[in-house]
Amino acid sequence: MFTSIPSLPLELLPTIFESIASDPSTKHRKRDFIACSSVSSVWREFAIPHLFGKLVFSFFPENTQQEEADNGLPVVRPTYLTLSIFRDFLRSSPHIRCRIHTLTLSSRELSEDSDSETEDTGWSEPHIVDPRNLLAVFHQLPQLRDLTLRKIELIPDLCTSTEDHSSSQSLNLERLCIEPQRVIEGGWNPMAEVFNHLRLFDAVGVLHLRDLDTHIPTIPQPVTTRALPTIHSLILEDVSILSIVADIIRSTPMVESLRSLEIGWGSNIPIGEYGIEVFPRLYERGVLNA
Repeated sequence: MFTSIPSLPLELLPTIFESIASDPSTKHRKRDFIACSSVSSVWREFAIPHLFGKLVFSFFPENTQQEEADNGLPVVRPTYLTLSIFRDFLRSSPHIRCRIHTLTLSSRELSEDSDSETEDTGWSEPHIVDPRNLLAVFHQLPQLRDLTLRKIELIPDLCTSTEDHSSSQSLNLERLCIEPQRVIEGGWNPMAEVFNHLRLFDAVGVLHLRDLDTHIPTIPQPVTTRALPTIHSLILEDVSILSIVADIIRSTPMVESLRSLEIGWGSNIPIGEYGIEVFPRLYERGVLNA
């Protein structure tokens, strides 16, 4: 099938690969890219940006404890993909890491009584991650512009420190989407998690926050040791409680740099006069219209 493809004019290759990339079927798209990349070095060169430009990686918690069975012998567990493994993979694959511009990272949990992955019900214990591992990943991706973080909680003390940021290159994103952990109780603060994520970056064009109405909104006090980045656009998705939106906007310094605000309501709730009352500065500057 592919014997005559390499003889096509090189000018046609970008058009062909763009056509494959627009295929709504992810499975077929990946299959076609792999097939094309196996034809020749020329086709492989054109396929790599499309094949690795967008990457989704789900990782498991790092296993730092040595488990023992009842007989005292070490328990041999399967090796699951962790953030450290992903970091090392990027380090050894420069031809891939230089192509990634869109990345989705999500944490996954293992059940307590088996080696299998738990069913994703949307509720889980927080998966705490060392932010230095995340930074090690981000700093290896020079083309990274679009990032989604799902169910990842960072160690707060390390996020608010400038020690790990001062000597590294700046991290600027066109879009950052954060989907916080969802827990029922325990006093955990979702907005603190959002702020901890933001402190890893120097500038964010569009901040997209999802599923905030599942939490009790306790806004953290500003931490001066690591400033929040400049944010130009804020998107709040699946919001059903307007007061939560108001608390987020009024209690964060990001409001001064906002140029646009989009709210996707979980139910039909009109903003009305209450919206003008809680977002006066946004109305005055024309960021949010009545």
